[in-house]
Amino acid sequence: MPCCKCEEYEWSKPQEVVYTDPERGKSYCLFHAPKEYKYENIHDKSLVSNQDFNQRVFALIKPDGYETQEMRGIVFPGDINFTDKEMRFNRVTSAAKRRFSFEESHFHGKAIFKGFHFGNVNFTGCIFESEALFAESHFMKDSETKVSFKRSIFKTKCDFMSAKFEVSVSFKFAEFHGRTDFVNCVFENLAEFKSVKFIGDVNFFSCYADYRKIHIRSAVLDNVVFSDREVPFFIFQGCKWPVRMSLERERFSAAQDNDILPSHFFTALEDLYRSLKQMAADKHDMLKLSDWHYREKLFKLISEFSDDPLAIHLQLFENEKSSIKERSLHFVKILFCRPVRKVLSATFWYWLISGFGEKPFRAGGVLLSLILGIWFLLGFVGIVSSKSSLLIQGLAAPTWENIENFGTVFMTLFKNIMLFKTTAIEFHAQYGWANGVVLVFTRLIIPLQVALFAFALRNRFRR
Repeated sequence: MPCCKCEEYEWSKPQEVVYTDPERGKSYCLFHAPKEYKYENIHDKSLVSNQDFNQRVFALIKPDGYETQEMRGIVFPGDINFTDKEMRFNRVTSAAKRRFSFEESHFHGKAIFKGFHFGNVNFTGCIFESEALFAESHFMKDSETKVSFKRSIFKTKCDFMSAKFEVSVSFKFAEFHGRTDFVNCVFENLAEFKSVKFIGDVNFFSCYADYRKIHIRSAVLDNVVFSDREVPFFIFQGCKWPVRMSLERERFSAAQDNDILPSHFFTALEDLYRSLKQMAADKHDMLKLSDWHYREKLFKLISEFSDDPLAIHLQLFENEKSSIKERSLHFVKILFCRPVRKVLSATFWYWLISGFGEKPFRAGGVLLSLILGIWFLLGFVGIVSSKSSLLIQGLAAPTWENIENFGTVFMTLFKNIMLFKTTAIEFHAQYGWANGVVLVFTRLIIPLQVALFAFALRNRFRR
């Protein structure tokens, strides 16, 4: 009985059977047998060493490199290094002519293709149990060249660092469970990541591609790392975005370890979110534009005092997963522990009172606090009425007359805040500064907060 896998994969030369599964009744050759049953032959149950197995795999490679090197469905029991066999292909004039098919192969050990030159290669449906190393490999272009990693599963580290793809490459439905590096990788043609599972960190930092040549569709982007420089290379469609990009989480972790970091450390995040905001604007995605705008301004603020440990408190306060108690503690430290020179930062106050024009509940809460605060202050600290005005006497115990004036005080505040063109009751202070304070709050601070609240509300509903 021939090897069932040789028949399934249509090997031109079926191999000798070395193992038969007693339960299924299927026979397997040395190359397709499970890793525990790599016997010398059907009668000799001694296991073939990994080194000997690899030599037999290399022997499958045809001298005429223009033919497809048929390796479909091979089960590799241990590490294998194809880099050492680069010299075997010296007979081939153009490396782009090399054809390999590893379709549905299973690599139990390291698969090392570092610095290898590929032509038409197929890794569809492969399973890499250990490291898959394609660093500095070169996928060369030919008229019929294509590269496929469709449905491949990378269970640990995957390294494409400094690899070069002259041809289109497909990673459709692939799974990356460990850390994957496309750092310094060059994509000269289309690179397609459709319905890919990025379970481990996937790093595209410092990669290069032609404009919008890297397509990522229907993927969760929580673990994808890239900077503002790489944003123009991508097209994202139907993806699920995280609240905080992976690069931010990496920088935040480093900040916690070091307490103090240089401002450019956070400026890179400001640039990243600005690029994402521009991308959202080009796609008319107003909701993401709002989110990226907020985080862009947030890291502008953090970079202003990145040389101070309070940068950590601001990030922890912005972490929505923290408890209310923890966020409140960090907020108090932000308010009362910052140096005076930075308390006056316009960016800080813009964040505090309106969330950069993106948080209507925060802006409304600050507005309500201002109105109630000045209302109760004026109602309880000694206002008495005269025929045409209210007299601020300064701090005094509240009287029934004060309480009766509450309604009048409120209407006066309301008219001042809304800037009605009508004669409102004037405030005359026994102390000159009191009248000035009332005018500053009712004619300047509160109307500005009303405008910020309206702006934040408009942004939220428009987007």
